[in-house]
Amino acid sequence: MEFKECPDVRLAVPEDIPEIMRLFKEYLSENEMDNYSEEKIVNIISLHYKKNGGIIGVIGEVGHKLKGALVLVVQQNWFNTVYNLQELSLYVSKDHRKSNYAKQLMIFAKKAASLLDLELRIGVWSS
Repeated sequence: MEFKECPDVRLAVPEDIPEIMRLFKEYLSENEMDNYSEEKIVNIISLHYKKNGGIIGVIGEVGHKLKGALVLVVQQNWFNTVYNLQELSLYVSKDHRKSNYAKQLMIFAKKAASLLDLELRIGVWSS
């Protein structure tokens, strides 16, 4: 899945798993969410690699530090049986926040939803 509007985004490969985990932990720490389950994170990541309703888009070269990541899952709405593409996480590392990487990840999510003929659902975390 490649789109010309987001040239820096690529689908995650198995070699990216340690970096995806690092980004997740950075994201959680930054948002003061210290109580998390690594097992649950691995289960979500596995949806992508098992091609079982998950999509992970990343920015960065394989084998190098990732700059950002996007996690999407296909799931039903909580209030009906309609499937949609749900954004679980979109994160760009602090060192790359003045880039257009977040915008590219958002475009990737929109294009993926369109390609799958699903509505895109994006939520906001609040404390």
